[in-house]
Amino acid sequence: MSYEEFLNLIKMRRLELNLTQEDLAYMIPVSRIRYNRIETNKSELTYYELKAIAEILNINLNVIKNKKPKDIISFD
Repeated sequence: MSYEEFLNLIKMRRLELNLTQEDLAYMIPVSRIRYNRIETNKSELTYYELKAIAEILNINLNVIKNKKPKDIISFD
């Protein structure tokens, strides 16, 4: 799974749960602008943010090979 595919998975799962970007940003917590930049691949995702998003959206982190905080670019 590429990083872009993972971001798409996040978006699709968020929509399945009827959550807005603002809703999810509040739950992480980050600003809505920050969350939008993450989801649209305009800003790096930190490990803390990744873990929070995965927990909220019930996404298994085992799809990620490289779990370093600012180096989350290696996917299956």
